Amino acid sequence: MPYLSIVTNCPVSENQEKELLRSLSTKCSEWLEKSESFVMIRVKAGEKLAFAGTEEPAIYGELFSIGLPSSDVPLLSAAICDFLENSLSVSKDRIYLNFMDVPREFWGWKGRTFA
Repeated sequence: MPYLSIVTNCPVSENQEKELLRSLSTKCSEWLEKSESFVMIRVKAGEKLAFAGTEEPAIYGELFSIGLPSSDVPLLSAAICDFLENSLSVSKDRIYLNFMDVPREFWGWKGRTFA
């Protein structure tokens, strides 16, 4: 049920994208302490993206999960920013992240919800 979506204007090779997907899946599972079998990752690279009036390297990310406590968000933000800065060489001050705790009844899977 965790879904992490990353959009960046950085070019990423196919091999780098595959490694990023694998690494983010593993990391997301660790960060949220949830089974990786439920983690979904999306990486959209090479997109048109402007931030602070420039098209310098930037990232926008969204993390949706059931049971995401607001008290965990600062640590998650730091961990995700560190990972993305190291993986894509994008400065943390060029990364925006959005976090959402999704109610169980609003998350569907296999034709039903998690409620």
